[in-house]
Amino acid sequence: MGRSATTVAFLAGLLAACAGGSSDPPPEAPPAEPSRASRFADCAALGAYLAKTAAEQGALATAYPAVRNDGTDGTVTGAPTAGAAPEAGSRDHSSTTIQEEGVDEPDFVKTDGDSLYVVTGGYLLVFDAWPPAETAERARVAIDGDPLALFVHGSTVLVLSQSWQTPGAGATLWGGWGARLKATVVTLADRVGPALRREITFEGSYLDARQVDGRAHLVFTSWLPALSGGAPPPPRVSAAAGGAQPALVSAAPPPLPTADPTELLPRVRDTLFGTGGPVTREGAICPCENTFRPPTPNGTGFVTVATLDLARPTADLETTSLISNSGIVYASQTSLYLATPNDDYWLWRPTLERPEAEPRPTTLVHKFDLSGTPTYAASGVVPGWVLNQFSMGEHEGVFRIATTAHGWWWRQQPENAVFLLRQEGEKLQEVGKVTGLGKPGERIYAVRFLGDRGFVVTFLQTDPLYALDLGDPAAPRVAGELHVPGFSTYLHPVADDLLLAVGEDEARGVKLSLYDVSDLDRPREVGTEAVGLGSSSEAQYNHKAFTYFPRLGALALPVTTWAASPVTDASRVSNVFAGLHVYDVRPDAASPEAVFALRGRIDHTAFYRDDPEGYWYYPDPVRRTFFIGDPGADTFLYTVSGRGLKVTAFDDLTEDVAALPLPAPETRWRPMGR
Repeated sequence: MGRSATTVAFLAGLLAACAGGSSDPPPEAPPAEPSRASRFADCAALGAYLAKTAAEQGALATAYPAVRNDGTDGTVTGAPTAGAAPEAGSRDHSSTTIQEEGVDEPDFVKTDGDSLYVVTGGYLLVFDAWPPAETAERARVAIDGDPLALFVHGSTVLVLSQSWQTPGAGATLWGGWGARLKATVVTLADRVGPALRREITFEGSYLDARQVDGRAHLVFTSWLPALSGGAPPPPRVSAAAGGAQPALVSAAPPPLPTADPTELLPRVRDTLFGTGGPVTREGAICPCENTFRPPTPNGTGFVTVATLDLARPTADLETTSLISNSGIVYASQTSLYLATPNDDYWLWRPTLERPEAEPRPTTLVHKFDLSGTPTYAASGVVPGWVLNQFSMGEHEGVFRIATTAHGWWWRQQPENAVFLLRQEGEKLQEVGKVTGLGKPGERIYAVRFLGDRGFVVTFLQTDPLYALDLGDPAAPRVAGELHVPGFSTYLHPVADDLLLAVGEDEARGVKLSLYDVSDLDRPREVGTEAVGLGSSSEAQYNHKAFTYFPRLGALALPVTTWAASPVTDASRVSNVFAGLHVYDVRPDAASPEAVFALRGRIDHTAFYRDDPEGYWYYPDPVRRTFFIGDPGADTFLYTVSGRGLKVTAFDDLTEDVAALPLPAPETRWRPMGR
């Protein structure tokens, strides 16, 4: 029986091949909520767990209505980021804006001070970045699928790309359908040209990644078609005693085929390229024996952490998997956390054993240990949902997580809190918490944990900034709070006692703020700047677009602005700016209005607009900026948009030193009326 033909019988196949059509007794079913996490002993135990969990999922889906977050209550969904250089070049330079020192994050552009690495338009492009006036493309490598991001370590480049396989698509990885994540390893040991060293293709969808000391940790999710479509049949639902809640009754198991279940697990194809030609290995992404079951059932998908040592790019992969739904990733230098919200009905507290329990919004937190071979370490649960990766942080063995519990079920007010957890055995146990953050109706918009301090921004009509003293994990407290107009969405430390924030003022567009938090009990806004009505910036929701260069005290902020007045077709005058604002940040300025001084602008509209008088529906804005230069000498800004790369002197932003187009899909922009 072929793999595609037996996929829909996956659950039955696992039970048949691993547990039996023989006289051997079936494996013992795991408890509904075991007190500790456990590693599956073999594929039989894994199959039994998946079968039971899928049955519960179907039963709860029938017993409870599907209530999903659609954003109407203000909940932020999705996985919906001082920089760490991939490998230092010979010049002083900025790099990808990251959350934790020493933990690099993936992005579509990187620099080491000597070269610029960009993935766009289906290619990996390598540019010589110095001297600035001689910036030029050095290498180009075609990348399969949709290139997402890359890491650079020394002369090794790792490119991550995503594709989707559909039946009948021709010669592809395996039969069937689904997402494919590819990791392409290229070495640039000499200046002659790049060398393809390795291609690894996973059955799965990219979630996030981190690089620590040259070790790239890829996080992705895999689903089994049988668990998301064909089998098993829906369970029976009968009235419970007393009629308060329906009783949940498991369905009878389907017929048992004889398929080998290991052939249906998520797989990987790994190809090494050497002087003797390519060598390919294929198999399961993660052995059953290295797959873990969390303490609380949390879906039937696989979340895998796959580690590749970029210092040894041909070394064996290290993989560990957890049976879990997708979530948001945070990582320190020694730990990686996955926060999975219960934004689906079956993850509520009701179970087959306790159908009367009230549904409560919670987030399941899973910890992976990165200190050696990555492995699952512990799990915990907190009320509410997290906003993004900055809602989490680890300091001296204590994990902090900020959540908002929205009252969408009973139309209650949001509840904002910070919880402190410590690993005890294989549990993340609560040791302290701060509750009651925000005024009625407010939810969390930004969080930053810095050492033994925390900062939380909530918003409804004004922007309360809460300063938290987390020095004693058992007794955390709100030290001070500050209320100012608008709200912040990203908080960036520029010194021990200064926070640079980007957000929005509803009346004045993109807003910049500088906060003095030297006195935690009395935080102050010492400077503010509004870009203008109709402005927006990717930095408002993606920290990697935010670039602060401490040596120059300069902020590079991608900005798109639209004029407030309408433009007629007859006037043919453009009212859009898509480029970069460069600010000098001066904490000691005499007035709050003088803290941010606009040094100049860099315009990228020429890369996408062939008619200088055209009016464009939406531009292709600047997305990333790097500072490269030498102390005591000239510094240059390298700005990257979807269609172009510019090099501009920091001391004279009016003239471009170099401008190069980048490969991109065919233009989607056209002048109005054409």
